[in-house]
Amino acid sequence: LLKAVEHKLGHFLKDIKWLNIGGGHLMTREGYDVEHLIKVLKEFRERHPHLELVLEPGSAVAWDTGFLLSKVLDIVDNHGIKTLMVDVSFTAHMPDTLEMPYRPRIRGASDPALAPQPPKGEHMQSSPLGVGGIEHLYRIGGACSLPCLRKDFLYDPWQVVESRALGADCILIIMASVSDTQAAELEAEATHWGMDVLIEVHDRDELERAARLVSPLIGINNRNLHTFEVTLDTTRDLARRVPEDRMIVSESGLNKPQDLADLARYGARCFLIGESLMRQPDVTAATRAILADPLTAQGGL
Repeated sequence: LLKAVEHKLGHFLKDIKWLNIGGGHLMTREGYDVEHLIKVLKEFRERHPHLELVLEPGSAVAWDTGFLLSKVLDIVDNHGIKTLMVDVSFTAHMPDTLEMPYRPRIRGASDPALAPQPPKGEHMQSSPLGVGGIEHLYRIGGACSLPCLRKDFLYDPWQVVESRALGADCILIIMASVSDTQAAELEAEATHWGMDVLIEVHDRDELERAARLVSPLIGINNRNLHTFEVTLDTTRDLARRVPEDRMIVSESGLNKPQDLADLARYGARCFLIGESLMRQPDVTAATRAILADPLTAQGGL
């Protein structure tokens, strides 16, 4: 393979810094010639000493091992979007694993279409941030009659078209990750395709920016995407500042009826609940439990 790369693409090698050799190297398989692989890579590096080689594992598996530590090797800036090059394989190549920081297993994550469906109308389908890929959206959108939200980082209008084609009814615009221009473009594209838009904010500045958009759905994320810390005080603080013509959707950190009752008194009228339900062995029972008379539970201003 490397000889073919040198033969057909050798004239490009002098101008690049990283070369991803890809996966499929079954180094943990009995009888695999690891020494030959090392020899081939060393010889290639001798011919191209300026290149940094990336080799993805194909079968080495670790599970429930705690936090994964990695080092940032380089930062690539593409029109203001920074991409980190780290010394571990991206989880996009391992769709059946969970993201870090570690959270308990998500039931049915490998095949959401086979997971038991919740009672009709009791909650909106979504998938955990960054877990799995668009194939999960496709299977959920096709297997469920409930509205489907693509809960993902979106940056370009073509991703909105893709979302609609895959069965999504609503997209998420995360104000922390996009510019005002990008947010407006994403919203306009979603409107064009007859989709709803949930605009997610985490602080006052993001809320002010979100209020300049058209969508009536304002999602207040109780999870800080920089530290992953969760506090319902985020909704309690920002809900007072949401324009009256918008609907407040509280997101993350919702585990019991009392949480819903408390935040309802601050103006939240919808709740985006994912992880706390998907950790449960019986999603239907867990959904019914968290919706059990929420407005009569203890809570208040």
